[in-house]
Amino acid sequence: LGHVIRNSCLQILDLSFNKLKLSSVKELGKILQNDQIQLKRLYLVGCTINAVSLNLFLKYLTQNKSVTDLKLDKNDLNEVPKSELIHFMEFF
Repeated sequence: LGHVIRNSCLQILDLSFNKLKLSSVKELGKILQNDQIQLKRLYLVGCTINAVSLNLFLKYLTQNKSVTDLKLDKNDLNEVPKSELIHFMEFF
Protein backbone atom coordinates (compact mmCIF):
# COMPACT_ATOMS: atom_id res chain seq x y z
CA LEU A 1 0.00 0.00 0.00
CA GLY A 2 2.76 2.43 0.90
CA HIS A 3 4.49 1.86 -2.42
CA VAL A 4 1.28 2.51 -4.36
CA ILE A 5 0.50 5.74 -2.52
CA ARG A 6 4.06 7.07 -2.71
CA ASN A 7 4.43 6.36 -6.43
CA SER A 8 1.17 7.59 -7.86
CA CYS A 9 -1.02 10.61 -8.36
CA LEU A 10 -3.68 8.96 -6.21
CA GLN A 11 -6.21 11.51 -4.98
CA ILE A 12 -8.85 9.27 -3.39
CA LEU A 13 -8.11 6.33 -1.11
CA ASP A 14 -10.98 4.26 0.26
CA LEU A 15 -9.90 1.69 2.84
CA SER A 16 -13.37 1.38 4.33
CA PHE A 17 -14.26 -1.83 6.15
CA ASN A 18 -10.67 -3.04 6.29
CA LYS A 19 -9.54 -3.79 9.82
CA LEU A 20 -6.59 -1.49 10.35
CA LYS A 21 -4.19 -2.48 13.11
CA LEU A 22 -2.14 0.13 14.93
CA SER A 23 0.86 -0.72 12.75
CA SER A 24 -1.21 -0.02 9.60
CA VAL A 25 -2.36 3.31 10.99
CA LYS A 26 1.28 4.21 11.75
CA GLU A 27 2.38 3.28 8.23
CA LEU A 28 -0.43 5.25 6.61
CA GLY A 29 0.31 8.23 8.84
CA LYS A 30 4.00 8.22 7.97
CA ILE A 31 3.17 8.07 4.27
CA LEU A 32 0.85 11.07 4.62
CA GLN A 33 3.69 13.11 6.13
CA ASN A 34 5.39 13.15 2.74
CA ASP A 35 4.92 16.54 1.06
CA GLN A 36 4.73 14.90 -2.37
CA ILE A 37 1.58 12.96 -1.48
CA GLN A 38 -1.42 14.75 -3.02
CA LEU A 39 -4.16 12.58 -1.54
CA LYS A 40 -7.35 14.64 -1.24
CA ARG A 41 -9.93 12.18 0.08
CA LEU A 42 -9.35 9.46 2.64
CA TYR A 43 -12.16 7.11 3.66
CA LEU A 44 -11.64 4.95 6.73
CA VAL A 45 -15.24 3.97 7.47
CA GLY A 46 -15.60 0.91 9.70
CA CYS A 47 -11.87 0.24 9.96
CA THR A 48 -11.93 -0.65 13.70
CA ILE A 49 -10.03 2.53 14.53
CA ASN A 50 -10.05 3.23 18.26
CA ALA A 51 -9.02 6.25 20.35
CA VAL A 52 -5.34 5.27 20.48
CA SER A 53 -5.08 4.71 16.74
CA LEU A 54 -7.02 7.86 15.97
CA ASN A 55 -4.87 10.08 18.18
CA LEU A 56 -1.72 8.78 16.54
CA PHE A 57 -3.16 9.10 13.05
CA LEU A 58 -4.39 12.65 13.65
CA LYS A 59 -0.90 13.74 14.67
CA TYR A 60 0.39 12.56 11.32
CA LEU A 61 -2.56 13.92 9.37
CA THR A 62 -2.31 17.45 10.75
CA GLN A 63 1.08 17.67 9.02
CA ASN A 64 -0.51 16.87 5.66
CA LYS A 65 -2.06 19.81 3.84
CA SER A 66 -3.56 17.93 0.89
CA VAL A 67 -6.24 15.81 2.61
CA THR A 68 -9.45 17.83 2.70
CA ASP A 69 -12.04 15.06 3.10
CA LEU A 70 -11.79 12.43 5.82
CA LYS A 71 -14.51 9.91 6.67
CA LEU A 72 -14.27 8.04 9.97
CA ASP A 73 -17.85 6.79 10.42
CA LYS A 74 -18.51 3.45 12.12
CA ASN A 75 -15.29 3.36 14.14
CA ASP A 76 -14.97 2.99 17.91
CA LEU A 77 -14.39 6.66 18.72
CA ASN A 78 -16.46 6.82 21.92
CA GLU A 79 -13.34 7.18 24.08
CA VAL A 80 -12.00 10.15 22.12
CA PRO A 81 -12.69 13.37 24.02
CA LYS A 82 -15.08 15.63 22.13
CA SER A 83 -12.68 18.55 22.56
CA GLU A 84 -10.01 16.66 20.57
CA LEU A 85 -12.45 15.87 17.77
CA ILE A 86 -13.61 19.48 17.61
CA HIS A 87 -10.01 20.71 17.50
CA PHE A 88 -9.24 18.29 14.69
CA MET A 89 -12.36 19.26 12.74
CA GLU A 90 -11.24 22.89 12.87
CA PHE A 91 -8.08 21.81 11.08
CA PHE A 92 -10.16 20.83 8.05
